[in-house]
Amino acid sequence: MSDSYSYEMRRLHLLQELWERTDEKHKLSLSELRRALAGWDITADRKTLYRDIEVLRKAGCDIMYCPFEKKGYFLNSRLFEQAELKLLIDAVQASVSISEKKTRLLIQKLCMHASIYERKELTKDISVIERVKSTNESLYYNMDAALAAINEDRQLKFDQLNWSETMELGRAGDGPITVSPWAMTWADSQYYIIAYDQSDGMIKYYRADRMRNAETVPKKRLGRTEFDEFNVGKLAKRSFYVQGEKAEEVMLECDNGALERMIERFGRDITVVPIGGGHYLVRIRICVGEPFYGWVMSFGGAVRIEWPEHVKKGFINELAKFL
Repeated sequence: MSDSYSYEMRRLHLLQELWERTDEKHKLSLSELRRALAGWDITADRKTLYRDIEVLRKAGCDIMYCPFEKKGYFLNSRLFEQAELKLLIDAVQASVSISEKKTRLLIQKLCMHASIYERKELTKDISVIERVKSTNESLYYNMDAALAAINEDRQLKFDQLNWSETMELGRAGDGPITVSPWAMTWADSQYYIIAYDQSDGMIKYYRADRMRNAETVPKKRLGRTEFDEFNVGKLAKRSFYVQGEKAEEVMLECDNGALERMIERFGRDITVVPIGGGHYLVRIRICVGEPFYGWVMSFGGAVRIEWPEHVKKGFINELAKFL
């Protein structure tokens, strides 16, 4: 084994020990680091470790020394802070699109950015089994295929899936469909592929977890003009997006509690007019359909549709289905 290779391996293992076993609350002394390296059949005196730590610092590793209480070295900062990892883990855990198996694997990978002590704190409250998760394990492959098609300016072919009466995901229709994907977006806890459907001449969206056997097709994408007119950024704010429906303005009346929920869902770019008595007129731009009407019902009378008239009539017709 050459000296340069020996140096490299020793420093890599030293960094691994600091990465795995240290943080602001947990330090390792030089003696503890020497014993850890001995477990890899690597010997190093104190002077060598001083020099190796300095090399790692110059390489960008934020290694600190604590001279108080439990004296020792520790990795002071990482790519992600613990709070950032917690946010990412909670987002993965809450995602309906990601299967239970993929959720566990992804959380394990995220935890690799923390020390072994922080990993226990990050995962102690995780409960994946009790959550509603996708049963389709093809999400990653579908996303990879869609991204490849977008980057290579090609069309995408896949089987679209629907739930059957036996609670199984099965292929919808007679065979695979081919579309021209233009973007991917996250809305309502789902990943969607925004694509142009040549057969209908319009932009549609497809849930990435409701696809199977996705692959690129060696044909140039279509629908550039239609996609340019489709505002992907507002899809999540509009919500209630139904295939083939276009967004329109709707005026609602609501109380203060309902207003807070609207701002949380649609953001601050909605028009709000106080009308007294703790009530407001709110103008939003959404796609009207059954999901929208169901959302209005969820407020239990705290939200009323003011206009347009055809939306009010549609709501009345929707209510009649339940009588």
